[in-house]
Amino acid sequence: EKQALLNEHGAAQEQLNKIRDSYAKLLGHQNLKQKIKHVVKLKDENSQLKSEVSKLRCQLAKKKQSETKLQEELNKVLGIKHFDPSKAFHHESKENFALKT
Repeated sequence: EKQALLNEHGAAQEQLNKIRDSYAKLLGHQNLKQKIKHVVKLKDENSQLKSEVSKLRCQLAKKKQSETKLQEELNKVLGIKHFDPSKAFHHESKENFALKT
């Protein structure tokens, strides 16, 4: 998934470079309508790419959350315990532990 996102980013970067080049060429033109159409097209493409990036980020977050959940379940099944900082200084099995009442 990370590789897919990197590939998408690379493709988007290439597309941006092509658009930047064509925009630079277009700035040399004197046709105002052509410039306006090109700028509108660039804004549309930019908006589309931003929404695509947002969608991919959301998918990535969901996948990471799913991976974490599955890893926790696997660790639970395999009996692998991880350090839990919230339980670091709670020694309930000790003799001198005062019970809370």
